[in-house]
Amino acid sequence: MCIIRKFQKKDKEQVIKLWIDICVNEYGFKTWENELKEINGTENIIIAEVNGIIVGTIGYQHYNDETAEIKRVYVSQNCRGLGIANKLLSSIIEIVKKKGYTKLYLETWEQFASARKFYEKNGFVIRDIQDELIYRYIKEI
Repeated sequence: MCIIRKFQKKDKEQVIKLWIDICVNEYGFKTWENELKEINGTENIIIAEVNGIIVGTIGYQHYNDETAEIKRVYVSQNCRGLGIANKLLSSIIEIVKKKGYTKLYLETWEQFASARKFYEKNGFVIRDIQDELIYRYIKEI
């Protein structure tokens, strides 16, 4: 059973391990490793947990008065396709709506093809593409 809940300080080690496993080990973004070890804005991170193991995360930060920026959307490779990303996205949309935001913004890299498909399936539209590598999406909520 998947539990969606707010990040707690006790989660830090597992969350960092998840981020490094996906970004560095799976996708080869070795230069991100130090940045991934920093957890800022912990009140804005939601996690997915299965049997006491953190298998997914999503976060947000203020982008502008009407827009929240989605950050750190990661789901463990062995848990993809189980609807966890949908649960995380729904949770964060509910939270940012309560805070008065009307749009979501996010950036993702060209290498994350399955993530791009997920965002497009969930109503995000490409705002622009920077240097043919970074896809910028927007969604009205």
